Amino acid sequence: VDVPVENNVWGTSLGRGTFTGYFEKTKQAIEWMIEPEERNGDDRVILGDSPITQVVTQIDELRYDARCALFARTAEDLSFIPDRSVDAVITDPPYYGNVMYGELSDFFYVWLRLALKDDYPEFSTPLVPKEREIVVNKKAVVVTGDTGQGTRVKDDAFFRQGLVRCFKECHRVLKDDGLLVFTFHHEAPKAWAAVLDAVLQAGFDIRRVWTYHSETKGGAHATGIRFDTVIVARKRFGEVIEASWELLQSEIVAEVQAELRRLLENGVRVSPEDVFVIVIGKALAVYSRHYPKVMRGGKRVTLEEAIEDIEGLVDEQIDAYYGMVVPAWLDVVSRVYCQTIAHRSTVTRDALVKVCRTRNLDHRVFIERKFIEPIKNKAGVFKVLKPSERKEFLEGFWGAKAKIQTGLTPLPIDRAHWLHIAWESNLPVDDVARFVYERGLEEVCDALAKITRDQTYAKIADRLRRMKAQGRLV
Repeated sequence: VDVPVENNVWGTSLGRGTFTGYFEKTKQAIEWMIEPEERNGDDRVILGDSPITQVVTQIDELRYDARCALFARTAEDLSFIPDRSVDAVITDPPYYGNVMYGELSDFFYVWLRLALKDDYPEFSTPLVPKEREIVVNKKAVVVTGDTGQGTRVKDDAFFRQGLVRCFKECHRVLKDDGLLVFTFHHEAPKAWAAVLDAVLQAGFDIRRVWTYHSETKGGAHATGIRFDTVIVARKRFGEVIEASWELLQSEIVAEVQAELRRLLENGVRVSPEDVFVIVIGKALAVYSRHYPKVMRGGKRVTLEEAIEDIEGLVDEQIDAYYGMVVPAWLDVVSRVYCQTIAHRSTVTRDALVKVCRTRNLDHRVFIERKFIEPIKNKAGVFKVLKPSERKEFLEGFWGAKAKIQTGLTPLPIDRAHWLHIAWESNLPVDDVARFVYERGLEEVCDALAKITRDQTYAKIADRLRRMKAQGRLV
């Protein structure tokens, strides 16, 4: 387990965030600003235009030597910018209820204020103004009347209404061929629904959604969601074409699977949370192109209804992605386990039966082989057992009093789980490997490492390859 340690800020040669490291980064940034360069293949190309410019506080003061106007104010009111005068709005909207940026910035603000309050009116208040911060924060209260009598919490409706006002202002100031570009990711479908609702209400269509890997291995979000989506929107003009929601869902699946294959071919490891971001980003883009004429059975499909269906697509595409990861030669029980069960802590009977039916498989085989067990007081829900929780069953194959299970033979997944138990129990793994190994077991362990994100499997796979190279496995 990786355990973070407190760094020596004054200059050790290792670690992130040291004074010397930040000083060097700042120095490099200033050097680049003076003489910017970009890569052109393997070469560096010097650019002729430095971004260094005078900063002004009035739009009409913009000119060649003053190309940046800086304002500290809410984006709900851009009245100082003329209509249809902006080529592009590039932004990063608040992440719903994930991060309370205003509260976090107070920590830095109070120190900056000591030096800046006399020269900059933006630093006149003791803390960061948060009244109009567009977030979901049930602990924050907004005053709704001039007398201070009415109040409301910052709930989903507050977030949507504020974001709609911002995007409508973006729509007003953008040229008719201008672009609204923003990044977004979130694990909650309702957060995506709120953002898309604001985009559509403001008069935009989503034209393209790009997925990119946003976190380094040592980043703050190295686990969980590691992908961002870049969402590109344009003003909506003319009538949209009516479309069947059933057909649109097929289009979404095709786009998602193409994206997942691209990531897989490029060696990118994708988590279930990442698949969610990819699916919902693509799905909402397709939905928006036909909004509000997305139809099912003669009725319009509301955004909320679409989100519910998209959640189902997410589970299906997670399974499909892991189906791409699993070795094609694997037996059907092991494949279903890897594709549908291994990455979950629980699985429903309905989901498992649905997958098994298409493979002519009885779902009860997973209960019989102790891959899952019913959860008390939760009808139709099974707990997915860890390798250690299958130990008693697996001892029937390889334990001290091994006896072949009646009518059963060990599967590749059983062999991988037995090796996992040996590794975690500090048993002689090489001896166990020679006893249970069969051709391709290292591929199975590689797949389990990607699916479960349990690095013990990756270590086992490396050990098996090393033993094979040394001629110790046949």
